[in-house]
Amino acid sequence: MKIKNIMVIVLIIFNWGCAPGGENHNKASSVTGFEEYKNVDFSNLWEKDRSFQALERGISAILDGILSSSTNERHLSKKQAKLLEEYVRQNRLFCQKGFDHLWMRQLKRNLDLLEKTENNRIAFTVSKKMQELFSGRRC
Repeated sequence: MKIKNIMVIVLIIFNWGCAPGGENHNKASSVTGFEEYKNVDFSNLWEKDRSFQALERGISAILDGILSSSTNERHLSKKQAKLLEEYVRQNRLFCQKGFDHLWMRQLKRNLDLLEKTENNRIAFTVSKKMQELFSGRRC
């Protein structure tokens, strides 16, 4: 009788052999091969200290993250594109002093160089997306 009670307790603890929690978000599905992600809200990307240095640090961190994590990709993920768009929109980045045609030309040169020297495939796409955001600015 004691063995039966112990087995029941063990089965209850291990949830009858099933993984606890039931849902495993952000894991690749073995059936479909697609990754499932919850929708991410980037509602608070506004910089309190809106100096050129603070904004440039913010956009540089975002660009560096995308460039280093997606070197072999040719397309931005929905999250990456949304993050770039929201940072630019919320901070009115291209309406701020210093983020002008000269800044965009330098960014494009840097991304072109990165694409050529390190064969970073996403650099071209990031450059194109930033130019698209720059041309669509509303000040």
